[in-house]
Amino acid sequence: LQEMIGDILATRTVFERWMKCYPNEQAWLTYIKFEQRCGRTDAARKLYERMIQQIPEASVALSRSSHLGHVKYAKWEERQGNKANCRKVFERSLTELSPENVEEDLWERAKPLTRRYLEFAKFEIRCQEYERARAIFRYGLKQTKQHDTL
Repeated sequence: LQEMIGDILATRTVFERWMKCYPNEQAWLTYIKFEQRCGRTDAARKLYERMIQQIPEASVALSRSSHLGHVKYAKWEERQGNKANCRKVFERSLTELSPENVEEDLWERAKPLTRRYLEFAKFEIRCQEYERARAIFRYGLKQTKQHDTL
């Protein structure tokens, strides 16, 4: 409502209050889209960072939905034309969300997180970085097989 009447500062204040309640991913994405409508790309980027820090990916995956904050953030960076940041987000996801950093009992239900390997490799293919894509595919297969044998 505040946005509809043009009170951008009040709208931002409402969103910030909402974010203090540890909302789900959709709430964060709504706030991000608001900042994009306001032409504030850097603010949207900071919100993506806050979102992936605040929402644990494993617990999101347990909801059996395809919510992958890192992948959404990386794809957003690619749409912004920022390939370097896109690559950094994907690379961070490989370390921050590695099987070693996900509790053992959660790993089975969190396997959809392996989709990030595929998305990262597809990004590299779109950038015509075929050797990088091969390396990411190999790494993803190795990580998945390695954890499955434990």
